[in-house]
Amino acid sequence: MKQILKVIIAVGLVVALATGANAAILNITNGTPGTIPTNQTNDLLFPILGVNTLGGYYGSTITLAGGPANILVEYFGAEAGFTNSFAFPGTLFTHSGSGTTEINLPPLTTTVLNVNDGILPFSFLYNQTGANLTLANASNVPDNPGVANFFASVYGNPTATSGNGIFLFLDDGAGSIENHLDNHDDLVVRLSVPSVPEPATLLLLGLGLIGLAGLRRK
Repeated sequence: MKQILKVIIAVGLVVALATGANAAILNITNGTPGTIPTNQTNDLLFPILGVNTLGGYYGSTITLAGGPANILVEYFGAEAGFTNSFAFPGTLFTHSGSGTTEINLPPLTTTVLNVNDGILPFSFLYNQTGANLTLANASNVPDNPGVANFFASVYGNPTATSGNGIFLFLDDGAGSIENHLDNHDDLVVRLSVPSVPEPATLLLLGLGLIGLAGLRRK
């Protein structure tokens, strides 16, 4: 009986701690709702997500809350005429351009450790008309023909503004206003933070441990 009580107390402490813990989460802030693509075909949406259009947000900034946390960066590929890259501190994924389509399934991955709360320090590096330019996270702009920007969408819930994973779709702004390919497939990445077990899941685990302890006692 004493052994069972010890297990109950231990499980109770674990559940209480889990309930009070704050899991890290990614946020889409200051964005305008929209859908990609607008007037062309996005060559990566269907291979990656099995859809031809996707809801999300233009002109947003991506932030982290509940950190510090490890950020998983997944590079799914690109379809672009220019050389484009995605840069996070210590991380760089690059597509060589030349109008080629690159699809990585499974995606190429890396993990950025101990990222602090606030605006995530990533940038898209793009080569528009021969110039090497930077689109930083905090400098994203609304969607306009010929202007580089990225589209953000929470994985599994396109109308949400917070989640464990967020897709980023780059439009490098190539082309004139008349023939601009506004499809946001010039480079695609997903940022994710690890999820934590729900308190209910831990409670079920604890009940199982109690049952095992009772069987052992018998």
